[in-house]
Amino acid sequence: MNLKKANSGNFVWSLAAWMALACLAPIAQADEADSNNDAIYNEPMAIESCVIRTTWDQGSSSLHPQVIEALLQSSGVWGRAVEEVFGDGKSGRLVHLEARLETLNVSESKHIGGDSLVTLVARLEVEVQTADGHSERAKTKILLKRVCDLLQKSLVEFSEATIMEQHERKAQLEAELNQARTEFHKIMTERQAFREKNNVSDPTYRNLVNLLDSLAHDRDKMELERSVFQARRDAMQEQVARLSKEATQEPVEKPVVEQLRKIVAIRQEALQKTEDMAQTGRISHSELDAIRVEVAQAQAELARAEEDAQRDFAARMHEMGGNFIVDMNHELTRMAIDEADMEAKYKATVERMHNVREALKVSEEFELLGGKRLDIARSRLEDVQRNLAEIERRIETTVRPKMTIIGMN
Repeated sequence: MNLKKANSGNFVWSLAAWMALACLAPIAQADEADSNNDAIYNEPMAIESCVIRTTWDQGSSSLHPQVIEALLQSSGVWGRAVEEVFGDGKSGRLVHLEARLETLNVSESKHIGGDSLVTLVARLEVEVQTADGHSERAKTKILLKRVCDLLQKSLVEFSEATIMEQHERKAQLEAELNQARTEFHKIMTERQAFREKNNVSDPTYRNLVNLLDSLAHDRDKMELERSVFQARRDAMQEQVARLSKEATQEPVEKPVVEQLRKIVAIRQEALQKTEDMAQTGRISHSELDAIRVEVAQAQAELARAEEDAQRDFAARMHEMGGNFIVDMNHELTRMAIDEADMEAKYKATVERMHNVREALKVSEEFELLGGKRLDIARSRLEDVQRNLAEIERRIETTVRPKMTIIGMN
């Protein structure tokens, strides 16, 4: 019998039915003997019993009270114990053989990992009746002890079969995990190659649409800022030009300055003639020096007049906003730098929008490389990882069934 199949509920009943068939023949023989001789029931019957307590891990084993009953009635436990103690029974001396398992209590408790430990307390009773009226109490005690030993061994074998199934399941999940990882990485590699080929970082259609909307918003904002910036710059340039024109239209020099310049020119001309005359001796050097003094005095008066005129001009420029013009020229310089930076950002945004529109053209192809296929592969990978972790935890925390004989009557 293959006890590995005991994981399913249906198998529990199949196992019980099969085990029942294993002991059907001796029971049938006993029934036939009973039908032939009702007096046999009056012969002595040997009855022995004990209480057994069996504990197993509910999450890691398919054991159940019905399964334990089926194991008890199987040929490997009851059938073997009877044969070892009483022989093959062909003599017909044995007219009644029976083993019963009466459930007294079933309880659950928690252990490591949160799984439940099930504890079954049951009375195990065996009955033996012979046709010759001799009591078989001694052998019945031996039979009960042998049944307990074989049942405990059968429980351990059943547990080992379950543990073996868990290891087989673990190996299967590890193979599935490798396959799932391979498929997932294959899709991711194809998608990465597609990104590099088409020069896009994330060609998912929805993400690209969202990115394009964001870039369009940034572009519109920059266009508005450019319009405001240009209007401000034009207004400042217009004001600077107007004030500069007004300042240049104002008379810079006073009439006295012009007169002094004429006087200086006349005296310089007279000095030149006097020098020529001094060379021919027609005039003395003292007269020449006097004319030179007059020229110097005229030049000094002209310099003072020009300086006064410059101060007056500076005062007028200040009154007309000369410092403001200087400040606005500095501001216009800074604005030119900012405008260049703004223009560069605007061009970069427009260019990126163009690239995103191009990426949208190939996004559908990219979705075919991934999309639902990638979601399925990722979900499968996560499921296998989760199942593998669970079976590893069960293997690590598995508690093998343990049967204790509490007493014998």
